[in-house]
Amino acid sequence: MKIRTLSLSPLLLTALFLMSSVPQSKDKVTIPQVNYMDLPDARIAYISYGQGEPIVMCMGYSGNMDFWDERFIDLLTQKYRVILFDYRGMGYSSNTDSAFTIKTLADDVNALCRFLEIEKAHILGWSMGGYVAQTFALYYPERVNTLMLYATDCGDTVAIAPQQEVGDILSDTAATPQQLIGTLIPSDWLNSHPEVWKAFATMKEPVQYKTIMIQDRACSRWLQP
Repeated sequence: MKIRTLSLSPLLLTALFLMSSVPQSKDKVTIPQVNYMDLPDARIAYISYGQGEPIVMCMGYSGNMDFWDERFIDLLTQKYRVILFDYRGMGYSSNTDSAFTIKTLADDVNALCRFLEIEKAHILGWSMGGYVAQTFALYYPERVNTLMLYATDCGDTVAIAPQQEVGDILSDTAATPQQLIGTLIPSDWLNSHPEVWKAFATMKEPVQYKTIMIQDRACSRWLQP
């Protein structure tokens, strides 16, 4: 099993999530139909693109599968079968578990691989998705071809957590976009790089704030000893 890492702040995902409402002009890829996998306490929505070796994409905190950049997915589908999915309770997925953990989400990835008859896959984890991907690799190593970790951390007390005031803002579903973006990205940098706002797709899936709060608790447990 190969491991590749790209080290950026995992908290950046929250700012990107907010900026995703800005429309952009780009070529659209054909979006396959959303399908579903039923579990005893959840229903997982997923989309499968392309042909080739499977790559499972684990989204970050508060994000749905439509946050992945379509141009990125289009490039991957030229070589791989790309599996996107919504975590339980997020986007088009449903959930009845009120206290799931990162391990729960990793188990859901394993269930999805079994459902799709995928014996071994490349696993990409972004931000909180990196927590899920690492946990999946620990518990189901036989299913991992390559583990790719992007903008994430290793958890426990080894990880460098943000200051409390930053964490409070990022976990507050009532925080304004100005508060969130201002916490993560200097305003003078954004003003001098206006092209950044054109780089994100428009999100269409529903945002489930109740589930985001559960995700926040799961992430907090990941950062505990």
